[in-house]
Amino acid sequence: MEIKELNRLANNGEIFRFHQNLKNQAVCIEQLNKMDFSVIDGYIVYNETHIKYKLHPIVCIKLGEEQFATTDDRHLTARMNFKRAVTQIIVKLQAYKFN
Repeated sequence: MEIKELNRLANNGEIFRFHQNLKNQAVCIEQLNKMDFSVIDGYIVYNETHIKYKLHPIVCIKLGEEQFATTDDRHLTARMNFKRAVTQIIVKLQAYKFN
């Protein structure tokens, strides 16, 4: 029964239900992606209200040798892409906190 229901949800385009968080106090990725802001000169600027907040420095992500990675070195490039993704999530969390 459960497998049939999961297959039905996946086939009907309702896959987004798996990413919903039912806890009200927890933040999910969909909420962070709905934030309408941009980072300009070290400030988080909300596009609707044009309110600016200073971006806190992100010191938990250290750039090492991967910042000099070329496209041939897949290991260092993958590590660099991972660190960029984590940095983007941290910025989105800051924007969510200020909102």
